[in-house]
Amino acid sequence: MTRAEVPEDDAPAAIAAGYQRIRDLLGSTFVPTIYRLLALHPQAFAVALDRMPQVIALGADAGFVPAAQEAARSRLAGQPTEDHDAHPEVAAVVGRYRRANPMNLLFSISIAGIEARPEGPVMEPPLPPESDDIWADILAAHGGVITPGLWRDLAPWPDDLAALWPSTRAVADGGALARAREAVRDLAVTVLADNGLADLPDQISSLLPASAIADFAWFPTGVATMVAEGEWLNNVIAHPNGRNSNEQA
Repeated sequence: MTRAEVPEDDAPAAIAAGYQRIRDLLGSTFVPTIYRLLALHPQAFAVALDRMPQVIALGADAGFVPAAQEAARSRLAGQPTEDHDAHPEVAAVVGRYRRANPMNLLFSISIAGIEARPEGPVMEPPLPPESDDIWADILAAHGGVITPGLWRDLAPWPDDLAALWPSTRAVADGGALARAREAVRDLAVTVLADNGLADLPDQISSLLPASAIADFAWFPTGVATMVAEGEWLNNVIAHPNGRNSNEQA
C-alpha cells in the first residue's frame, strides 16, 4: 500500500523531465517514493527539485552514503541472524535502496524540516500485533502511512519476502533497528545544519495541503529507518561470493 503518486511510466512531460533529473542526481535507475508523491503537487515538486542539487552536494561532500551505512551497521552488529540465500535480484533491489536511501533521507529532512516526526511509531518496540497478512503487517509496523518502496519492490519474490520480513521485524521488536535509525538521522541532521536550506520546509509547506504535510512528516523517520533496514537486509542476505557484503555502494 502507498499513497496516490505520479508513476514513472505515466508522468506528464514536465514531471518526467524532473524524474530524469532525480535519477541523474542520485545515480539511480528508479525514482524513489518521496519524489513520486511530491510530484502530485507540481509547484512544490519544482521548488524542491531546484534545491535538490544543493542537498546532494552536501551529502557528497560529507561522504554521507558510506557514513550512514556504517552508522546503521555498527548499531546492528551482534544481532543474531542466519544467512538467507535470496534470489540474486533481491540482493540487487536491496543494493539499489542502500545507495539511494541515504540521499533520500537528506532530501526528506530538507523539505519536511529537522523537527518533523510521524504521528505514530515506526519499526520500534513494541511493534503492533503480528498480522497474518504480510503487507498489512509491514504497513502497520512502519506506522501505517506508507509501505516503503524497498518492501514493495521485493513483492515478485514472495518466498524471500516471507523469510526476510520476519527477520527484520524481530530486530525491530528488540529495539536495535530504532537505535540504528536514530544514529543515521542524527548524522543527517548534522550534515544539513547551517546550510542555507532552513527556509525550504516552509516554502514546501505553503504549497501543500495539510494532509500532505502530515504524510511528508513521516519520511525523515521512515527513510532513516529504511537506511537501517537496508543494512540489516544486506547483512542477512548471503551474497554470491559466499560472504555478506559490507562494501559501500
